[in-house]
Amino acid sequence: MRERAHRASDRAAIGLRRLAALLLQLVLLAALAYAGDWTANRLHLPLPGSILAMLVLFLLLQLRIVPMRWVERGGDWYIRHLLLFFIPPAMGIMGYANLLRTEGIAIVLTVLISTALVMTGVGLVAEQVSRRTANRWGDGAVAEKGREAR
Repeated sequence: MRERAHRASDRAAIGLRRLAALLLQLVLLAALAYAGDWTANRLHLPLPGSILAMLVLFLLLQLRIVPMRWVERGGDWYIRHLLLFFIPPAMGIMGYANLLRTEGIAIVLTVLISTALVMTGVGLVAEQVSRRTANRWGDGAVAEKGREAR
């Protein structure tokens, strides 16, 4: 009985440590975002503070000043819950109901057409890169299989 209680308390302690690590990483990432925003505003930079913060984080990770394990769980959590961060902007769109009533169809068509064009462009570029890579490495069979599938 004691052994089972001991294992349960060990699991609880591990869970608390993981939660504390996650919270600390979330705070670190949020602090970077706020610092980037503050810096961009103070220096009147022509880029958003969030982009500045991500560039700083990228440099810190590349230079190994900040190990990946310090931000990995927090970053994963933010990505998993990213949709929640779009709720306020989506609600803000409701303030433009008149614009959506008059120009909504044009806006939707523009978004759909531009998305299709971007997807087509990316697909064509990826196909060209794949062919060149296959030819460079002498793997023409892979490129031929792709053509046969069409």
